[in-house]
Amino acid sequence: MTIFRGWWVCCGCLLAVAVGRAADEQDESLQTLLNVGQYPAGEPAVSAAWRQVAAWDVNRLSEVLTALDQADPVARNWLRSAIDGILEKSTAPLPKDVLQRIVADPSRGLASRRVAWELLESVDAELVASLIPSFLHDPAAEFRRPAVAHLLAQADALPNDPQKRKELLLKAFDAARSEDQVTAIAKSLAALGESVDLAEHFGFVRTWHIIGPFENQEMTGFDHPNPIEALTLEDFDAKGKPLPADAENQGINGPVQWQTVQAKPDTGEVDLNAALGKLKGVLAYGAAVFDSSESQAVELRLRLQNPFKIWVNGQLVLAQRVGHTGNAFDQYRVPVQLRAGRNVLIVKACQPEPPQDNEWYDTWHWSVRVCDSTGTAIGGKK
Repeated sequence: MTIFRGWWVCCGCLLAVAVGRAADEQDESLQTLLNVGQYPAGEPAVSAAWRQVAAWDVNRLSEVLTALDQADPVARNWLRSAIDGILEKSTAPLPKDVLQRIVADPSRGLASRRVAWELLESVDAELVASLIPSFLHDPAAEFRRPAVAHLLAQADALPNDPQKRKELLLKAFDAARSEDQVTAIAKSLAALGESVDLAEHFGFVRTWHIIGPFENQEMTGFDHPNPIEALTLEDFDAKGKPLPADAENQGINGPVQWQTVQAKPDTGEVDLNAALGKLKGVLAYGAAVFDSSESQAVELRLRLQNPFKIWVNGQLVLAQRVGHTGNAFDQYRVPVQLRAGRNVLIVKACQPEPPQDNEWYDTWHWSVRVCDSTGTAIGGKK
């Protein structure tokens, strides 16, 4: 009996080792898909890994969903396909409780939450609908947007109760981050006699000091350095104006001086055509001082159709040589570190010669806003 029991224990050990090895191989398969970009095209190990993950039980979906948040776009395609494979082979119901926890967890990545949302909605649309109001202040715009839309629908259902309608609209305005929703809510509030500050809500830099135009024939000025690009805080007065106020620089038609312009209050736009004239083959600079309440990581979000460069405290943080590629809200997003107190922003905006006469190429402007990763405006003197 002792010998038998000893043999049984050894078999148990062997069984545990075998199970552990199988689990390791499965985890290795998932890791292979995550690292798919490191393998040559057609690598058999990748296909084998995909087949193994696609054969997993539906209760292991959470592992693959978690991996989505770590994946690059190519790996994400393989993982998403593996999820489809799991769903095709499974006869068990989807784990709704697990999917709901993933959807409701704002600390997770957007990729896993979005797929979990799709899967959960496919089996229980009413449950997903019940979750939407809880996303009103979600960090992900894709989740916040339907929650704002839900509030707007509630407001629209109260045409005969202007006070309650206004309360709901103000709540929606406070939460909204998408440009179209924010501007639509502002119009609805204006119809009710309530005005809102779009520039403050978006965090636009409102006051700029601009100078130009400078030479930029055939984009020769894009990479040509100018002392303006190296301005520091010592070059600005207490009100954020460049020193000295009457300093002259040599422009394309003679000396040019700094001038102060206010961005449009609803769009944050600085219109260089209006300030400097409708010109081609030129460039101009804008300078602004932003006062941050603390040292903090923020995002600069730009709407800028022209080739440009932008500096923060003397550091080049973003450059785009190709222009006239679009004019979307938050077209460019760049993370930067602000220091506590005053920070210097410098924009170099180029206006190349157009390949043909086209009003599209007349646009010469920028708007810059300072916000966090959710699109929420960062407070400060702008």
